Parts: sequence; C-alpha cells; structure tokens
Amino acid sequence: MNSGISIVIRTFNSARTLPLVLERLRLLPGDEIIVVDSGSTDATLIIAEKYHVRIVVTEKPFNYSKSLNLGFYAAQHPWVLVISSH
Repeated sequence: MNSGISIVIRTFNSARTLPLVLERLRLLPGDEIIVVDSGSTDATLIIAEKYHVRIVVTEKPFNYSKSLNLGFYAAQHPWVLVISSH
C-alpha cells in the first residue's frame, strides 16, 4: 500500500502567492502535489510547471466543489490534503 499523501492546491491567478506555498511544502518520498487551476491568465501555470507538480485545468468560472472533485479524482493516494494557493 502506498502511504504517501496527495496535496491538492486550488488556483486562479495565483502567480504572486503560489511560489510561497510550494516552497514551504515539505514532501516525503511518494507524496504528490496536484494544482487544480480554474483558467488563470497570469503566470500561475508557468510557476506550477517549474515545481514539477501535476496540473489539472478546469474551465472558468471558479467553482470550489468542482475544483475539489477534480483534485480528488486526480489524487493517487487515499489521504488528500486540500489547501488554497493564497
């Protein structure tokens, strides 16, 4: 059984705050980060790519439950931590 956790981060135009969040996360081997983006028009996705996270893009407008469900669906682990990008 894989004992890692999946971290789901909801984003929308989060270029200013996403690097701070990603830099502070301390992952253990097997953990994963999934960024669920709701159509950002700034550098959010470019930043996420630099951190080698999995990216899931959803359509606008931002919808909290839709973003969470997509993140849960993409998660590879039974334990999921959901955080905001800000």
